[in-house]
Amino acid sequence: MGERQMSLLSLRYFLTAAEEMNFTAAAKQLYITQQTLSMHIARLEREYQVELFRRKPKLSLTPEGERMVKYASRIVRLERVMSAEFADLDQNARGVLSLGISRMRARYFFHRLWQNYREQFPNIEIHLHEGSADVLEKLSASRKTDLCIGIEMRPSPSICVRPLLREDFYCTVSKDLFRSFCGEKAGETAVEFSRGLSFERLPDLPLLLLSPINRLRRIVDRHMDAIDRIVRPVFESNDLELLVSMCENGAGVTFLPATILFLTEAAFARTERICAFPVNGIQIETSLVYPSDLELPHYAQAFIGLCEEVFAESGAIIRSKSAAYLKKLQTMRRL
Repeated sequence: MGERQMSLLSLRYFLTAAEEMNFTAAAKQLYITQQTLSMHIARLEREYQVELFRRKPKLSLTPEGERMVKYASRIVRLERVMSAEFADLDQNARGVLSLGISRMRARYFFHRLWQNYREQFPNIEIHLHEGSADVLEKLSASRKTDLCIGIEMRPSPSICVRPLLREDFYCTVSKDLFRSFCGEKAGETAVEFSRGLSFERLPDLPLLLLSPINRLRRIVDRHMDAIDRIVRPVFESNDLELLVSMCENGAGVTFLPATILFLTEAAFARTERICAFPVNGIQIETSLVYPSDLELPHYAQAFIGLCEEVFAESGAIIRSKSAAYLKKLQTMRRL
């Protein structure tokens, strides 16, 4: 490894350590040993003849370390921009596209993005960073990703936001649990709820919810607060697929974006086992965000165009299948 590459690698490692403020956690995130991380930090301290961290009483940055964060962030970002611009000059050049995406969006959309993108840009590596919307916004603001795809992304002076998909939000419950709750009126109630369910009419059944830090959960909390209804979930998890499984098996009610119910055939098959009712007045927006002060290379701009195509096609599939499902539900005499 050349001297220039070694210095950049040390700076990247230092920035992760400064962000985590814990060498063990930073080494784990970087997939290196703590000894290797310490070696790179020591190398920087020798090279610039400064102490970057105070080790006692707890790990903290020295004044020199705080300055190093400022300049290292700039150096790493400019090196990425320079590499991207060089790649723009040569269509066959290699490059790296750093993409942040939520786990659920990656599960349902990334395979299509990857397949189409690789056909156009076989020499461009994609480095994927999975995280919550809060994490993705921080990654974008700190220039650690070129592009991010997440829900309910908030615009700011340093971030551009491009909407990709708007989808309905559904209250879901297993058919067996709904029948046992509604009794003989299950079919009639399902027809009524299929036209739109308000939080005031939410069935008094056990709630299976995402953790409070999740933005989908915050939407539920916000609307429940508005009607002075206390949120008391019987189960919380950050694993949306686990919540879906528990819902299918009759553990309670949960809330899902339309993608999870209607985008794929496997997802659509779930509607044979559950009732899904659109929640009035709520739509979930998936957006693509990127730093507003950087000129994106052509291969990043091409990825944006591909995202718009894939999400537009997916939106059409979701709308078609959801309309067919709700029409079927509204014409059923018995659930």
